[in-house]
Amino acid sequence: MQRFDLVASAAFSILWLVTLCAYAGWLPAGAFSLDLYRLFSFAGALGWLSGNVYMARRRRVHPALRFQLLLTYLTGPLALLFLLQALASDSLQREAPLAPVYSALIYWLFFLVPVTLRRVPLESLRSSDERGREGDSTGQ
Repeated sequence: MQRFDLVASAAFSILWLVTLCAYAGWLPAGAFSLDLYRLFSFAGALGWLSGNVYMARRRRVHPALRFQLLLTYLTGPLALLFLLQALASDSLQREAPLAPVYSALIYWLFFLVPVTLRRVPLESLRSSDERGREGDSTGQ
């Protein structure tokens, strides 16, 4: 892995430690104003961004290290979602105890979009787009 990936791994590890401290009660609960809509929207955006960063970094990494890179970007940013939930108010945590699980599922879903689309050749997308334009121009 390159220097950027090592720094990202270290940052994600520190973020997981801070998240564990928050769940242990060593950080003040209610320090962050959060509603579920924003949490789930952030989870989707973070998953999409992490998936795209992983795909960009994957091209430059030796094939033997790709699984380690996948684990870094698949699990690392989740710490931020869990930290946001841990710092939310106690009432929100009692009302939505499964919010971290749902946000993780949303994150993984949006992470998988760029990862699975890497197998789709661009030529097939262009040809279907051109066929759609031809159908519109002939009045069909």
